[in-house]
Amino acid sequence: MKVAIIRANPRKNGHTQKLTDLFIEGLKQGKAEVTEIDLKSKKINQCHGCYNCWLVTPGKCVHDDDMASIMKVFTASDIVVFSTPLYIYSVSGYLKVFLDRLLPYMKNEHLPVGSENIRNAIRNPKQWPQKMAYILVGAFRGLNTFEGARKTLELFSEGLQLPLSGSLIRPESYLLPFTYLKPKTIKNVNASFKRAGFELATQRKVSSVTMKRASAPLSENIEHFTEDSNIYWQEAQNLGSKAMDPNYVNSIIVRNPKILISEMVRHVDPQATNRLKASIQFDFTDKDVQLAIKINKGKCSLEESKIDNWDLKITTSSEVWAQIFLREINARNALSEKKIIIEGDKSLFARLDKYFSLPCD
Repeated sequence: MKVAIIRANPRKNGHTQKLTDLFIEGLKQGKAEVTEIDLKSKKINQCHGCYNCWLVTPGKCVHDDDMASIMKVFTASDIVVFSTPLYIYSVSGYLKVFLDRLLPYMKNEHLPVGSENIRNAIRNPKQWPQKMAYILVGAFRGLNTFEGARKTLELFSEGLQLPLSGSLIRPESYLLPFTYLKPKTIKNVNASFKRAGFELATQRKVSSVTMKRASAPLSENIEHFTEDSNIYWQEAQNLGSKAMDPNYVNSIIVRNPKILISEMVRHVDPQATNRLKASIQFDFTDKDVQLAIKINKGKCSLEESKIDNWDLKITTSSEVWAQIFLREINARNALSEKKIIIEGDKSLFARLDKYFSLPCD
């Protein structure tokens, strides 16, 4: 089976690229013959809407660019897969320009679709893909923000007589590097994209179970999402030109002290702390950041401030705390090496693992 991957993502180090790579791995495991087309690297002029391809030279566009060579791959494929980021609630401009330029491959004949819709006839239906699928990736939370792009792609499927065999939508994509947020879910999300490719190659469709796993939520609620996303973009802005590399931004953000302490608060053990009333002050010397956790009988809150009436004060660098939080170094070793200084109730520090736990889904 021949599968054409139409990549419409301009960034080649972003999440759309990575998830599509996983999808292609699955396709190849399923023995599909895969050809990739990167629209950013191609010269594709915008459609003029002149109808020359219908009325003067039927089937031939006035533009002499890369579209003809792309369409040789497109029309020879059994299934075509569109991969696009979410741009302003729709598909990327690269994909839209490509879709517009399919006009020569249709003809001036209207056909009914159902009782109300209309589509154009395909010029050469015997030289046309049998099905299509799509990958749609964006940073926003909630599937409703993808509705415009989803509807566009589904209407395209209907209008060009390409039955839809799979739709993979990935919200909250910027959270995927935060593997400690929901380690099992994120692992399953990545695996689902690979599984989707395998299913498409072997069954000619992606199962509803796999599509649902691909879209699994990563944040607990809208407040959680907006809080972490705002931290993300604030830190990215502070990085200046280095922020142009999303991999570098991710390496910094996943170790951000506010995000790490926020995760502690979200994962307090209500049973272990049901009789505890205490305040813990964190001073991160390298970032001049003071954060305070307040535990009150099973409930926990976070304050972005310096408090005086703390029961335990932890002074360290944000990097050392990230290493402790992510289990890269042992807290006791950090204490003995004076990478971390504690004041107040030392037994409270010793029980932090009991009171707080890394998320495990």
